[in-house]
Amino acid sequence: MRLIGLFTDDPVIELVLGHGEHPDAALYRTGWIAGRPLRAECRDGDVMVTLEVRPVSPADTPPVDRMVVYEEPGTDEVPLIRQRVGAYGIVLSERGLLGTVMSRLTGAPGAWNLPGGGLDAGEEPTAGLLREVHEETGQQVVPGRLLTLQSDHWIGRAPNGGLEDYHALRIIYSDGSTFSSGIDISSDEVVRRFGEEIPTTSLPSPHEMRKVLEQARDDGYTKAVVVTIASALSATNQTARMVANELESFPVLVVDSKSIGIAAGMVVRRAVEYVEAGVPFEELEERLAQSVERTDVFFAVKSLEYLYKGGRINSAIYRLGSILNIKPILTCSKEGYYTIAKKVRGWGKALDTIVEVVAEKANGFDRVRLALCCTKATSKVRSLLETRLRSQVRAEILEFLSSSLSPDLIVHTGPELVGMGVQGA
Repeated sequence: MRLIGLFTDDPVIELVLGHGEHPDAALYRTGWIAGRPLRAECRDGDVMVTLEVRPVSPADTPPVDRMVVYEEPGTDEVPLIRQRVGAYGIVLSERGLLGTVMSRLTGAPGAWNLPGGGLDAGEEPTAGLLREVHEETGQQVVPGRLLTLQSDHWIGRAPNGGLEDYHALRIIYSDGSTFSSGIDISSDEVVRRFGEEIPTTSLPSPHEMRKVLEQARDDGYTKAVVVTIASALSATNQTARMVANELESFPVLVVDSKSIGIAAGMVVRRAVEYVEAGVPFEELEERLAQSVERTDVFFAVKSLEYLYKGGRINSAIYRLGSILNIKPILTCSKEGYYTIAKKVRGWGKALDTIVEVVAEKANGFDRVRLALCCTKATSKVRSLLETRLRSQVRAEILEFLSSSLSPDLIVHTGPELVGMGVQGA
């Protein structure tokens, strides 16, 4: 097996993992700390595992090459040296975790194990996972995110009685489960899954979008308005426009909020108000464009890891925040891209600053609507932040919304976020 280490997206180390070497220990000896594995593939007959790394710091503790000796070799017995690379899956369903029982031909008969097994020569890890899971359980699975690379090294008896010096390397995948945000997965469940993996998000499918709009038409509606998050951050807007253009005799207005989260929700609320007030459909686009122009979002996260790994911020911003403990106050530009509004040092200062920035924006209007969004981990400061914001805003506050964070946004921002929206009336 070979290991390839990436630091801020650049390859910085490649090494061959020797027999019995733990991946973390091997990387440490070359000056790097192992992070999240990214992918595994077969290249030129060798399994290559690419993972994130960072430089060793004085505070890091050296990992060790762990080995268990179940039986010491005799003076006349030389153990067979064997390194085996396998692929295994964590497969979940409504019934629970899929497991397999070890056979009597293994070293641990009757024990439960994850489905999977050793790779054949030249076999891609994902192909080996599919093959092994089907052979052992009869199930067809979709490989998901690469979760971890496990290493076990021991000396002991094989089921055939031979003495082995055995090095097992296990590539562990998630099951590729998909969920609908807020329907069959909650924000708390996403946070719980962070202990196993950082989930990914995907666009709503054109099929699902079309089905929803056709259902609205069949229910008697004659027109529809679709508000999306910023088109600069997601292709959702483009997909919605494509679907809308395909629908005959059912006009659909697709609005780019040029924002995210609760601020995009504020644009949705204006759309509802205009429709309920009887604003003609032909005027909605201009009215909502004005609402978008008057709406801003500001947010701070305790860790930039999730925004970086999700591709929402670049490596320069990530390094700035991680190395110097700088907490940027992020916003969306008028084009809908993430940009930095302020840079402060420390989480407490970030909370103070986001209130100041939002208050300054709000005070540019005579009347405003405000919104505050917190994750469960930051909910304890919700009341304090609202009190501070109300005290600093001189404009008339028409509405003050409070909301939690949706599961899909938590994937990109992490479990500790404070966000605020401001909309001029």
